[in-house]
Amino acid sequence: MEGFIHNLNTMHSRGGNQVVFSSINYGTDFSPEGRMVINELLKATVEGLGVHGEVPVFPIQIFKIKDGISYSDEDYQKATSDFETAMTGGITFKAPNFDLFLKACQTSAKALFPNFMFLDAPYNVNEKWNINDPERYRYEVAMMGCRTRVLENINGEKTSLGRGNLSFTTMNMPRLAIEARIKAESLTDDPHYKEAVERKAKEIFLSSVRKMTAFIADQLYVRYQYQRTALAQQFPFMMRNNVWKGGGDIDPNKEVGDALNSGTLTIGFLGGHNAMVALYGKGHGHDQGAWDTLYEALQTMNEVITEYKAKYKLNYSLLATPAEGLAGRFTRMDK
Repeated sequence: MEGFIHNLNTMHSRGGNQVVFSSINYGTDFSPEGRMVINELLKATVEGLGVHGEVPVFPIQIFKIKDGISYSDEDYQKATSDFETAMTGGITFKAPNFDLFLKACQTSAKALFPNFMFLDAPYNVNEKWNINDPERYRYEVAMMGCRTRVLENINGEKTSLGRGNLSFTTMNMPRLAIEARIKAESLTDDPHYKEAVERKAKEIFLSSVRKMTAFIADQLYVRYQYQRTALAQQFPFMMRNNVWKGGGDIDPNKEVGDALNSGTLTIGFLGGHNAMVALYGKGHGHDQGAWDTLYEALQTMNEVITEYKAKYKLNYSLLATPAEGLAGRFTRMDK
């Protein structure tokens, strides 16, 4: 398992000679083999890589929490009443993987991974999921990387298998907010009248968010049309092994075409807090007006995305971009 993690942190086989941005979802397989794999993965993660125990960045790990499998309120009460005994395996739990959930929490406290995903959240429930189905994993939501939730599909079965993010483009919210504030001050009769300026700035900002979301949606569609023209032989592993849904049925010399229509076209946003500071001088965590404006901006983005889903019959989605590098790039561009 250490070798598996080591390879995923050293294989520069991604475009631009980058390490593959990989992720793995686990936590609901309670077979002896499945439990062993989860246990060894957590063990290798907490021990780290090499002699210095470096924390592995990849794969992004997501532990799936499901009531009756990896969690139960009864087990939680048992564990919290005698935590040390629970962590040493001295307590028998009702949920078969609750002990692995505890180990995942312990691992995350030291190694930052795994992240956690709740399968019982209303928006993560799949009606086809059945605990007695040996292939129930087909109907469990999964996370691609640290950003994309994969489940709903307007072009096929509601599943995470054989699917993923095709492209994503991020909106620079702080820039739109700065421009909105400057323009509002120039259009207001009394630029020192704080409330009037903020009202106008909000109006301009939300209008810009709507226009930019539509612009990005169109850009993603143009890119998608180009992606469809790629030949199946350009992705031999993905297509021959049917890793991408429907890819196994495509002639190597044919375009991938509709095999991509179950993927997601994602519009991200960055700098919501900073955008609100630009508009109001306060972040959304400290001012109700700022919170309401940011929430309205996200609703506006989602409205546009819903329109484009219907327009092109494609899986547009919305996410908060992690943007470890892009945040710095946007800041430099906006100076």
